[in-house]
Amino acid sequence: PDQSIGPSETIQLDAGDGFDNYYWSTGSTYRNIIIHYGDNPPGSVIRYVVMGVINGCTSQGETFITFIDPDGVGENSKSKFLIYPNPNNGSFTVSYVEAVPEFTISIYNYFGKLILTEEVKCGSTCKSSLDLRHLSKGMYIIKTMSVKGISSGKLLVN
Repeated sequence: PDQSIGPSETIQLDAGDGFDNYYWSTGSTYRNIIIHYGDNPPGSVIRYVVMGVINGCTSQGETFITFIDPDGVGENSKSKFLIYPNPNNGSFTVSYVEAVPEFTISIYNYFGKLILTEEVKCGSTCKSSLDLRHLSKGMYIIKTMSVKGISSGKLLVN
């Protein structure tokens, strides 16, 4: 099942017994893997996939782990920014919905690797147009930080 992890916590993922080989999206080939809170950025949601092989046949499972952001607990239900269009081809706009002097955009790939960090100074509008058409198709996590707090959301590049 999908799970959440907080600071100082770990989660053990078990692929189940009876397989000849195990292949995790992390690169591990063991039956079990341990996920540590510090493995990914706070506020991110990471997909973990495992493939088990037995007698040449495969079976796959997946789970999503949410890395709880202690600074933004309870704030992620109301996003502080808009992404449009979403889904997109890698060209999109991030618009902050509250009045702030500036905010930071961080974009992570689905495995939690930081792809981009950009600081946006707000004038009459508080938005940034981004051109990331070089990105592979898939889901990305966007995190914004400002004096109003931290918020995260999902970006889908087609």
